[in-house]
Amino acid sequence: MNKIDKLVKKNILEFFSLYKSRIDVLNEYVLGSNSKWVFVDGLYSIVYVNDTPENSSLSIKLLPNDNMSLPESVMNIKSGNSLFNTIASWVNDNIDDYSKKSFTSMDIGLDPTTPLSLFSKTESPLHTMPDVNFIEPIWLSAISEVIEAQLTCFERIMQGYNNNDLISTLSLVRKNLPQYSDLFCALLVTKEKVDPQLAFNNGSTQDDEFELKERLVQQFGYFCKNHPDLISENEEDFFIKAFLSSSDFYNSSFGSFLGSYCLSRKLYFPDGKQNDFFKSRALELMIKCPADSHPDAFILKITNELGICDPLKHQVTSYVNDNIHLFYQCS
Repeated sequence: MNKIDKLVKKNILEFFSLYKSRIDVLNEYVLGSNSKWVFVDGLYSIVYVNDTPENSSLSIKLLPNDNMSLPESVMNIKSGNSLFNTIASWVNDNIDDYSKKSFTSMDIGLDPTTPLSLFSKTESPLHTMPDVNFIEPIWLSAISEVIEAQLTCFERIMQGYNNNDLISTLSLVRKNLPQYSDLFCALLVTKEKVDPQLAFNNGSTQDDEFELKERLVQQFGYFCKNHPDLISENEEDFFIKAFLSSSDFYNSSFGSFLGSYCLSRKLYFPDGKQNDFFKSRALELMIKCPADSHPDAFILKITNELGICDPLKHQVTSYVNDNIHLFYQCS
């Protein structure tokens, strides 16, 4: 068993009422707010903040063997304790195989069937993910598992879900499943980062793309008319291309993207250069990070705290690269 398998095994044995499958455990680590990235020996991995040490004597606690009906939330089915105990005993006896990614069964299917409702947009490791080149490969694989499992849940519950049409699927989620829109967008963005070969296929036709661009042109004109102090008409082509090529295309509307970009540019990068206000705020945030942090951790902290949109992230990267030596010298 690798270390992810062992982590899954420990959590299922200790908290079977919460985690009934490998995906349940990985969802908690990758999508929840109680996990964080740690940088050890040149690579990032995920740790659970309140994790407990491995315990070889762990086993699933069975319920009193009576005919009381369990809450639907316990087994996702209405059943007596005896059925729960039968399934729990089987899982306990086959835990090593059950904890592995390779486990499949037509009889035991306890994976979640709906998207995770308690996704932490700002604090989950999925949102705060560093450069994939510095993530331990086994954790990249685990993240891919979570992404595929969650997208399968979306496909199961969504009418009109189309794996080959990104634009219409995004619109459907935002319209019909707004409570899951943050999660869905985060899955798409991260999927492309983890493996560009597996990136969500756009599948849109030339007509679709023309219609999208027409809408963006109209929205740009409206924004430009209402905020002439922030943007000029001759920047239309630049902003549309920047929006379509950035992760903000998944995460926000074009209007929100324009507002974020223009505000950041006005506050921190007038004339395309870092001003003193940006430098002071960035330095203040770098000081708050652990001294041995990887440069990506500094970049992520500054980008998130200051609300810097994707096309301006290179300014943050440049500042961190120019000043990181100060922190490494101090440590």
